[in-house]
Amino acid sequence: ERCSLRACSAALRASRSSLDAAEAPAPAISTVPMAAFPHELGIGTNKWRLKHIDEVQAAFGAALDAGVSLFDTAQCYASSEACLGYVRKRDREPFIVTKFDSLRGGPDRLIPTLRKSLFDLDLECVDAYLVHFPRGDIDELAAALAEAVELGLTKRVGCSNFGRAEMLELR
Repeated sequence: ERCSLRACSAALRASRSSLDAAEAPAPAISTVPMAAFPHELGIGTNKWRLKHIDEVQAAFGAALDAGVSLFDTAQCYASSEACLGYVRKRDREPFIVTKFDSLRGGPDRLIPTLRKSLFDLDLECVDAYLVHFPRGDIDELAAALAEAVELGLTKRVGCSNFGRAEMLELR
């Protein structure tokens, strides 16, 4: 179920105001039952390069054949998004996770760079889009993530490399 940007922002503010930093519970590790998540194996694509596309294509096929169904990439991983877009097979749709390079741009760049990632990945929507590093205004990042979901550019959002304090702030 999608929420509107306004509703997501209001829910974010309400949940944050109800938290007392001294008594704040640790964020849940997972709210999705593992039975609902069919991806047992994943692989990172940080080292995939277009200049080695034949090797990348072989690795992608071998990974799929071995049961890998989740592929992790990021905007700051050189050409891994373009590689993944090039080799992705239509008959076996892997779960694609990519990340916003928050070290190179503020929250106002989240949607435009996600659109670039979608182009490189040859997708209309990624399965998950994460903020790679806790940089920038967290409220604005949360609003931009909510907008990405609302626009149908990603199915899920999250964060990477965030500590407890940043996760509670993003929550």
